[in-house]
Amino acid sequence: MKKTTVVKNVITEQEEIYFNSLSLAENVVSSIIAVEKQNSNLMTTKVREKYSKEVKMIPSIKGGKKAYAQNYDLIGFYKD
Repeated sequence: MKKTTVVKNVITEQEEIYFNSLSLAENVVSSIIAVEKQNSNLMTTKVREKYSKEVKMIPSIKGGKKAYAQNYDLIGFYKD
Protein backbone atom coordinates (compact mmCIF):
# COMPACT_ATOMS: atom_id res chain seq x y z
CA MET A 1 0.00 0.00 0.00
CA LYS A 2 1.37 3.40 -0.96
CA LYS A 3 1.79 6.02 1.75
CA THR A 4 3.02 9.58 1.82
CA THR A 5 6.30 9.88 3.69
CA VAL A 6 7.93 13.16 4.63
CA VAL A 7 11.70 13.20 5.22
CA LYS A 8 12.71 16.43 6.90
CA ASN A 9 16.08 17.95 7.69
CA VAL A 10 15.67 19.03 11.32
CA ILE A 11 18.23 21.84 10.94
CA THR A 12 17.15 23.48 7.66
CA GLU A 13 13.52 22.25 7.77
CA GLN A 14 13.82 21.27 4.10
CA GLU A 15 11.38 18.47 3.27
CA GLU A 16 11.31 15.72 0.69
CA ILE A 17 8.01 13.99 -0.04
CA TYR A 18 7.82 10.34 -1.09
CA PHE A 19 4.66 8.57 -2.24
CA ASN A 20 5.46 4.87 -2.45
CA SER A 21 5.21 1.57 -0.62
CA LEU A 22 8.69 1.76 0.95
CA SER A 23 9.16 1.91 4.71
CA LEU A 24 10.05 5.06 6.62
CA ALA A 25 13.63 3.85 7.01
CA GLU A 26 13.98 3.07 3.30
CA ASN A 27 12.81 6.56 2.36
CA VAL A 28 15.27 8.12 4.81
CA VAL A 29 18.02 6.03 3.20
CA SER A 30 16.98 7.44 -0.20
CA SER A 31 17.34 10.95 1.22
CA ILE A 32 20.76 10.14 2.68
CA ILE A 33 21.90 8.88 -0.73
CA ALA A 34 20.72 12.17 -2.25
CA VAL A 35 22.55 14.19 0.45
CA GLU A 36 25.71 12.21 -0.28
CA LYS A 37 25.21 12.93 -4.01
CA GLN A 38 25.24 9.22 -4.85
CA ASN A 39 21.99 9.19 -6.83
CA SER A 40 23.49 6.80 -9.37
CA ASN A 41 23.67 4.27 -6.51
CA LEU A 42 20.06 4.75 -5.40
CA MET A 43 19.11 1.16 -6.19
CA THR A 44 22.42 -0.49 -5.28
CA THR A 45 21.81 -2.95 -2.46
CA LYS A 46 25.30 -2.58 -0.98
CA VAL A 47 25.00 1.22 -0.75
CA ARG A 48 21.46 1.05 0.69
CA GLU A 49 22.61 -1.47 3.34
CA LYS A 50 25.52 0.80 4.31
CA TYR A 51 23.26 3.79 4.91
CA SER A 52 20.45 1.77 6.49
CA LYS A 53 22.74 1.26 9.50
CA GLU A 54 22.50 5.03 10.08
CA VAL A 55 18.70 4.95 10.50
CA LYS A 56 17.07 4.22 13.85
CA MET A 57 13.36 3.86 14.56
CA ILE A 58 12.17 6.11 17.38
CA PRO A 59 8.74 6.57 19.00
CA SER A 60 6.66 9.58 18.05
CA ILE A 61 4.58 11.64 20.45
CA LYS A 62 1.36 10.32 18.87
CA GLY A 63 2.33 6.70 19.52
CA GLY A 64 3.64 5.80 16.07
CA LYS A 65 7.20 5.49 14.86
CA LYS A 66 9.62 7.81 13.09
CA ALA A 67 12.86 7.01 11.29
CA TYR A 68 15.82 9.14 12.40
CA ALA A 69 19.31 9.47 10.96
CA GLN A 70 21.20 11.55 13.53
CA ASN A 71 24.41 11.94 11.51
CA TYR A 72 22.41 13.48 8.65
CA ASP A 73 19.85 15.40 10.74
CA LEU A 74 17.02 13.64 8.88
CA ILE A 75 13.73 12.40 10.28
CA GLY A 76 11.08 10.50 8.35
CA PHE A 77 7.40 10.22 9.23
CA TYR A 78 4.10 9.34 7.57
CA LYS A 79 1.95 12.29 6.58
CA ASP A 80 -1.63 12.02 7.85
